[in-house]
Amino acid sequence: MTKNSLFVLLQFVFILVAAAGGSAQGAEWTLDKDQLVEKPDPYSPFVDQHFPQEVYFGDTHFHSSLSVDSGLIGNKIDLESALRFARGEEVATSTGQRVQLNRPLDFLVLSDHAEYLGIADLLNQAHPGLLGTEVGREWYEDMQAGGERAWNTAVGLVNDFNKGAPRFRDPKIERSVWERVVDTASSYNEPGTFTALNGYEWSTSTGGSNLHRVVVFQDGSDRVKQVLPFGAFDSTDPEDLWAFMAGYEAKTGGRVMAIPHNPNLSNGVMFAERVNGKK
Repeated sequence: MTKNSLFVLLQFVFILVAAAGGSAQGAEWTLDKDQLVEKPDPYSPFVDQHFPQEVYFGDTHFHSSLSVDSGLIGNKIDLESALRFARGEEVATSTGQRVQLNRPLDFLVLSDHAEYLGIADLLNQAHPGLLGTEVGREWYEDMQAGGERAWNTAVGLVNDFNKGAPRFRDPKIERSVWERVVDTASSYNEPGTFTALNGYEWSTSTGGSNLHRVVVFQDGSDRVKQVLPFGAFDSTDPEDLWAFMAGYEAKTGGRVMAIPHNPNLSNGVMFAERVNGKK
């Protein structure tokens, strides 16, 4: 329709409206109540519903070369490489292939296992503090030997998670590794662009039931460095983990949460209505 024809049409409508003016004539156009048609419900179920307008995509569970079930079986990706990959940069895989995401993530949780955190890395580096112990030397020799001997050692380290019985613990080493994790997260955190969240995985499978939780801190290094990760070597009871989290919040004024990981492998225990006899 041209502008001229549209203008003529509007004039015609205006004349009709004017001709119908006046109270008496206007009343003739008023519908009776029984002539009204009730407006049906919207066909689309999404009408009048409101959804989040800012949706973010990221990863709440991954393991770098710091975890024994990763770093001792071929994963050479360190924290920095993982963070660079997450935010869209090109990196080399453990086998040397070039890879890059076609769309960067918005966030990444650093979630290596709390148990034996960094031991894999220390063994690969022949760390003197670890190799200065009898068990450390034994693990190192097994890993250097390779093959079935190395595999059995890696599996044995993971089995220690389930027992809650570590064969090696050194608070100084644990502190140095944890602070390295936190500092790395801080250096890659870019508010408004990419979020690197401090965290770890609490890893126990009591009686063969997987009860792993990914612990995620909202806070930066000033608060997170006030604690060390509370892992299965501290307790295999999830209520003790929750008590640690409550204590962290009370001590630092920060916030922390735990996300169940692989509850489908928990034999239902992750969803138990009673824990230690309490509902």
